[in-house]
Amino acid sequence: MCDFIKFDTKLKDPSLVEGCEVLYKNNCKVEVKYKGSLQGEIMNLTFRLIGNEHLIKLELTSETDLFFYFIHRIDSKSFEDIKTAQNLTIDFVNYSETIIKMVNSCIDSSSFSCILYINGDLGVLKFFQNMDYREMELLECAFRREDEFKTAENITYRYNYTKEILGHYKRRLEEFYTLVKRKDPQIVQNKLFGRPCPHFLPK
Repeated sequence: MCDFIKFDTKLKDPSLVEGCEVLYKNNCKVEVKYKGSLQGEIMNLTFRLIGNEHLIKLELTSETDLFFYFIHRIDSKSFEDIKTAQNLTIDFVNYSETIIKMVNSCIDSSSFSCILYINGDLGVLKFFQNMDYREMELLECAFRREDEFKTAENITYRYNYTKEILGHYKRRLEEFYTLVKRKDPQIVQNKLFGRPCPHFLPK
């Protein structure tokens, strides 16, 4: 299940070009291993899948490291190379569904896991299924770190989007508070809200 709230915004998403739309978005714990490091680091990454009929992009970002921004970009032509190299039985039209299924499996079941191997600006994400005493690799996705300009665009968009959501719910809270106060001021003062919190009261 995707736990992100859908929110209508007028902000322009810099990733939604070429007729792409957001197909999936969710958080998943990933073991991140950097080249030369003996141990991996568990990070809670945001998976955002974007695509159209001919293109699939999988974004990996982190709320704790705003400059962490990797992209897996595949079109119908380059998918054939992946299909051959990894002996996949799916077609390009099923690729986005396969990625979503993999991520959800890692979220919902301890039998599935994913590891991101990073070497400079390149990364490889591998999905695994733990089967008794062996580990089976299910899918491998090649990533590239986005350049500084696109990373800055992404950070700015995410900041403004979060700011817009917070503003929306602040207004909703103020409307709710005003309605309850008008219906029964005593509920606001004593029963429902307890002692009023000055941070949430309309000024």
